[in-house]
Amino acid sequence: MISAGLLSAGLFFLVGYTAPNENKIGNVPAKSIAVLPFENLSRDPDNAYFAEGIQDEILTRLAKVADLKVISHTSTQRYKSSPDNLPQIAKELGVANILEGSVQKSQDQVRVNVQLINAATDAHLWADSFDRKLIDIFAVESEIAAKVADILQGEADRREQHAISHAADPEY
Repeated sequence: MISAGLLSAGLFFLVGYTAPNENKIGNVPAKSIAVLPFENLSRDPDNAYFAEGIQDEILTRLAKVADLKVISHTSTQRYKSSPDNLPQIAKELGVANILEGSVQKSQDQVRVNVQLINAATDAHLWADSFDRKLIDIFAVESEIAAKVADILQGEADRREQHAISHAADPEY
């Protein structure tokens, strides 16, 4: 015989999982993202650390936006070598959007290419290239994170926007 408490708990979880939510795509929040490892396009294998650092900084800055679900660096590392099927990766990670990119570094110049992709449609929401002096790399990371948050309509308050923009500031 099923107790009333167990029946109530079962109904609560059933209703909780089947209730519609306009902020979600299926069971995945629409404002969710995985930042995949950035590909090192430079000839120097030591630049792989640089590419990983850019990915990590962008991920950290996006994680400061309370309205976004951002998948951890550790969870995305297994997709380091040229991912084949972005919709499948998004499904495995439980996200609606993927940010992927590449980094090229030559002397004091850096080029960062980024693509924000809607995983359900495999369509680009945004893509851009950033050519800068190496000393401006923190500004590029801030610009990318702010643009992605804006596109995903993360409603960051001023403090969160300030944190995204000034994460590289040693006094912050």
